[in-house]
Amino acid sequence: MSNILFQNLFISVGIDVGADFSFMSIALPNRTFVGKPFKILHSDLISLSMAVSKIKEAEEMYSLESHIFLESTGIYHFPLFCYLRDKGFLVSIINPIITKNSTSINIRKVHNDKFDSKKAALIGLNPDLKVSLIPSDLVLDLRNLSREYYDLMDNRSAYVNKLQGELRMVFPQFLKIFSKITAVSLMCEIGDFSAFQSSKQLFAYFGLDPAVKQSGNFEGTKISMSKRGSRIARMVLHTMALISISRNKDGSAKNPVLRDYYLKKCQSKPKMVALGAVMHKVCNIVFAILRDEKNLKSSHRRNTRRIT
Repeated sequence: MSNILFQNLFISVGIDVGADFSFMSIALPNRTFVGKPFKILHSDLISLSMAVSKIKEAEEMYSLESHIFLESTGIYHFPLFCYLRDKGFLVSIINPIITKNSTSINIRKVHNDKFDSKKAALIGLNPDLKVSLIPSDLVLDLRNLSREYYDLMDNRSAYVNKLQGELRMVFPQFLKIFSKITAVSLMCEIGDFSAFQSSKQLFAYFGLDPAVKQSGNFEGTKISMSKRGSRIARMVLHTMALISISRNKDGSAKNPVLRDYYLKKCQSKPKMVALGAVMHKVCNIVFAILRDEKNLKSSHRRNTRRIT
């Protein structure tokens, strides 16, 4: 926050910001208002243009420059702030604590959007008003992206906890069988394992089998996954493959056999092709575990020894 002293007279424009619309009031230096509060629809360009016109008309009528004050409302004030700033106006953000704690405003004690916009306009006339410092657009974009990331992570944790809670109700033994939601997701996507007689059938169900591109005399030479099967199962296998070829904090391989297999494949194949080969190996392990009804550790040791 920083102090901004206004030595010259100016028109104060107060805007009470909402999610879909805002109310704007224009106050003169003598603390009287120009017209009635104006409703701005955020999704209507005509409404936004009319708001700009009203501010410019007041500037021309009273031969004064305007200063616009928006109350901070999470993320909703940013689009309107950028729009008015790009129109050439001087725009500042007010901390909502300041507007709520202002008791010297000569407005009857009514709390609604119209009166809040008037209150913001009168607060803007205060020469000792502290306004928020606005970072650069790049910082704002990065801030929004990082906040979105943490919101997604919070939602992810909430959904995982909800799923675990439901599993405890319908399948209390799941924690002893599956240590991670990954395994639960894979089992649910497979469904009835008796439908698969070979690992190749499981490959095809997951969409890991090669896509054949052939039409008439044309036969494609580029081989890629068909991706015809379960997208969720394919995502799970992709995650399992990435973990299998990664390393621990001390530099050791989490799965030495699969990592060595991956590195050997990378010597002659692109990395994504090599990773696809690892996904096939992981699918082999999953098939063997379900076919032999063995626990994960014993089956994993036996199947990884077979990988060359």
